[in-house]
Amino acid sequence: MPILDPICDIESSCPGELISFGSARHFCGLQTVVKPDELLVKIEIPPQPAGAVGVYLKHAISPEDLAIASACVLLIRGGKQGTAQEVRIGLGGVAPVPFRASKAEQVLAGAALDEAGIREAAEVAASEAEPMSDPHGSANYRRKMVKVLVRRALLALTDESKRNGHGKA
Repeated sequence: MPILDPICDIESSCPGELISFGSARHFCGLQTVVKPDELLVKIEIPPQPAGAVGVYLKHAISPEDLAIASACVLLIRGGKQGTAQEVRIGLGGVAPVPFRASKAEQVLAGAALDEAGIREAAEVAASEAEPMSDPHGSANYRRKMVKVLVRRALLALTDESKRNGHGKA
């Protein structure tokens, strides 16, 4: 959900007091910044830009399990053929909380969506991950899965945008 830039509204026990957070990054795993007398009352997902395409990929032992590693990518095409105006990359299962891989996003901003750029973004995304080892996968394994998932997601989106008429056929 971090790639969708949600807006979270929290209501306080004080009448009429409403707190809006510009993103869900204020919520950390099973803990939040919500105080005992406050309640999350709304999560609003703003409309995404025209022509945006997205994909979510998850690696898990079985489909109903939590992700060992996951990647969600939203691609907004640039004006020039084969470039990205904006790329949003979210990672899960590879840090204490899901997060946006901002350095990897910067690699692709305004850049050509070619094999070299996609590989570089996947490498950078993996370097941003802070995975922990557990019985399901080592930190090194999870970091390698980030590379694979981000690369697959970006390749899927470049193919999808071509099929939808947003790219060169």
